[in-house]
Parts: sequence; C-alpha cells; structure tokens
Amino acid sequence: MDHADGSVTAVVVDPPYYDNVQYSELADYFYVWLSRTIGHREPLWFMGDLCPNDDEGVANVEREKQKIRDRHGREPTAGESKAGAHAYYEEVMRRTFAECRRVLRPDGVLTVMFTHTKQAAWVALATAIRDAGFTVTATWPVATESTNSLHIRDQNAAQSTVLLVARPRAAGAGTGLWAEVRPQVERAAREAAARLEGEGISGVDLLVGSFGPAIGVAAAYDRVQEATGADVPFDRVIEVAAGAVGAWRAEKLVARATGGGAVLSDADPVGRAVLVWWATFGRGTVGFDEALLLTRALGLDARGLELAGVAEKRGGALALRTATERRRAQAATAADQPGSGGKVHPGDVTYATPLDALHAMAQAAIDATPLPSTLAARSPAPVVSEAGVGRARAIWNRLSGQQRAQAGALLVALVAAAPDGARFGPGALDYPEFGLWHSLILHFGLGDPPAWAPPPPPALHLPGFAPVPPPTRGRRRAS
Repeated sequence: MDHADGSVTAVVVDPPYYDNVQYSELADYFYVWLSRTIGHREPLWFMGDLCPNDDEGVANVEREKQKIRDRHGREPTAGESKAGAHAYYEEVMRRTFAECRRVLRPDGVLTVMFTHTKQAAWVALATAIRDAGFTVTATWPVATESTNSLHIRDQNAAQSTVLLVARPRAAGAGTGLWAEVRPQVERAAREAAARLEGEGISGVDLLVGSFGPAIGVAAAYDRVQEATGADVPFDRVIEVAAGAVGAWRAEKLVARATGGGAVLSDADPVGRAVLVWWATFGRGTVGFDEALLLTRALGLDARGLELAGVAEKRGGALALRTATERRRAQAATAADQPGSGGKVHPGDVTYATPLDALHAMAQAAIDATPLPSTLAARSPAPVVSEAGVGRARAIWNRLSGQQRAQAGALLVALVAAAPDGARFGPGALDYPEFGLWHSLILHFGLGDPPAWAPPPPPALHLPGFAPVPPPTRGRRRAS
C-alpha cells in the first residue's frame, strides 16, 4: 500500500471467504461484455482475453491441480490439491495482513470481515493473522444474510458475518504452553457463546462466533507449544473451542428442558452430539464439514456417528438416520453385543446408549401407531397411540435406573430442541420420533411436554403498501 510505516489509524478489509466464491472466474462473463462495450475507451483494462485468475487470493482446488500438472507433468491427488489451495490462501492472507501491520500505527485497529463454516477456512485466517503480528481482541457477529437469499436458502449457511477486531501484537510476546492456554481457549469460547446467545445469536452463527475469542487467546503469543516443544496448530485451537461450545450447549439444553435437575453423562457422546446437532442446525442433513466441526470435539467425529449407526454420508453431506432407518431386522440374540452393527430393535434386551433405547421406543410406538401418509403444512406431528405407549413403556421398564435417568434427560432435551420442521407439516413424517417422544414425556412421568404452537402462516407484504388486516367475522365492512 502507498502509505508510510505506522501512518494509518484503521484498516477495514473484507477478504475472500476461502473457497466460497471464485470471484475472478465469475467475473470472466462480465469481462467479455465490458471489453466489447468500453474496451475502446480503456484498452489497458482489457489487455488479456479474460480476467487474471492466477493471482486471486482464494482457495481454488482446480487452479492447484493445474499448477501440479504444469510443474510435475502428472495428475495430482485430491489431498495434494486441497493442501496446495489451503497453503496458497494462507500465504496470500499472511502477506496481506503483514502489509496492514506495516502501515498501522501501534495503537491502530485492523477489522476483518469473515464468515465460513469450514474449519480449514478459520485455520487459514487465524494462522495468517497471528503470523502477520496481530492478536484478536474482539468479535462481533453481524446479521448480513437474508434467510431467503438464493445461495443460502435451505442450506446450513451462517447468516452472520463475523467482524474480527485485531490489534498489533507487542514484540516478544513469547511462547504459550498449551496446558495453560487450552483452559483459556475453552473459557473464552464458552463466554462468547453465552454472550452471543443473550444477544439473540443461535445455530451455526453461535458456534462460529465463538472462534474469534478462542483465536485471540492463542494469537496473543508468537506461538503455542506442547510440553514436548511441538507447535499447536490452530486446527487444535478451533477444535477445542468448538468442543467447549458443544458441551456448553448440551448442558444448557438439558438443564432448560429438565429444570436443571439432570445432566448428560460424558459416557454418551453420541446422544450429546445428536442433541447439539438438532439444536444447532435444525435439520437432519448438513454439509460434511459443518457436521465434522460440530461433533469432532464432542467426543467423536463424523465417522464415530456413522459407526454408531446414527448418521450416514449422502453425497457431500452427513444425514442423521431416523429411528425407522436404524431398525434391525430382528431382535438381538444373547450372543450379540448391544448396538451391534449400529442398529436397534424394540425386542433387544439391552441398549448400548440412551439414544439407542429412545430409537427402539420410537420403533415400538410406530409399530402400534397408524401414521398418515401426508401432512398439511401446519398439521401437528403424530401422537402415539395407547398401544404404542404400552410397547414403548415395556422398553422403558427394562432400562436400569441410571440408564432410565439418562434416557429421560435426553428424551426431554431432544423434544425441546426439535425444530419446527419436525413438529409440524411434512417434515414431521420424515422424523416421526419427535412427535411420538413428545407424547411419551407425560406417560413416563417426566413432566409436562412443551407446548408446540404451529408456526404462523407467512405474511404477504409488498413494499410501499400497508398490510391489510383480516376481515372481522360476522360484520360487514363498509363498501
């Protein structure tokens, strides 16, 4: 930049969001038309046939593939291409932030707009900020995306842009020991999540919004190391932050649903992961990277959910399996292990996890409860029949006291976390267990189930026109 060292008070940047948009490739379309319409006026702007794509600061896997082909004359592996794209993006960001650091005054401020749900994107950004000599001092998520936007509608995209406030790090900040830094990262992430929740932030935004304070803890040092001297990368920092927020969410969800009288055991990471999944995403299918980010630090990774039988890969996404999809053809024999093959059956004598028991109860209730073939948009979820209650209660009674307490806490919390799509309308038939569980709360003596009010119908409103009130029944309006 054409500025003297230490001469600028503030730098505000909105860098490319890793691999979200390949800007220059999209701009090629407009470049061609502009060159044909105003190229004669500004010929130096249109020296090439297309935009200069090679130097753009984005993570572009296809560009890296071509670089490897040109340099080594062979087809690259997927891992090579991804690693190259990540390294290129990180280096461009580091050089950019280093230049920002050069021109900033010692008391200057760098504000970076960023949003992404991939861990790799945050790792690249955090590493570049730290290596350029900055530390993050504040984080502010700001709602910037419309839920009706075509590129995020029906996706698990973040609806907020995170503003990271960074300041120059003092020279000689030294090395932080991971054993001391880790608890600070966890505390910063949980405190940020609590603050953001109080400000109305939820879902994916709540998780992503906690990364900035966690990055700030680690970026306060020149490097963070294990006791062995090995550097701790930001992958680990963000995993720990995500885990702290996930565990905090699970604790809060169970405490709210049970009035603070129950907790989920650390021995049931599957149940906690599924609970936080529903509370965070509000749907059964999400992108693989988002699912991995959420679950990995909760005691298992996405592969762990697959092995437990509660999720499966579908293209580039991970989907939670319904209770019906988890059903084994027949009850387990005495020689079978609980949860063998990740499937369950209402006739199983024992269950590996509380979630397995809840899915078996839902299967038993479905066997005895006629489900409609379709539901209207605002129709409530199915209610368990009397016969279904009896079959589910038989499973409930087979659980040990500790298992029953854990299954009850998870049942109430899952019902409280159920999204509108599982409570009403066609989506209630995609995951019918939520409606059946809702009915079982009262029958199992777990308190009053939460009131599920149907979502209001969408209001039609044209800009510039006042909404028309509905007509009053039984009275004629003046003509």
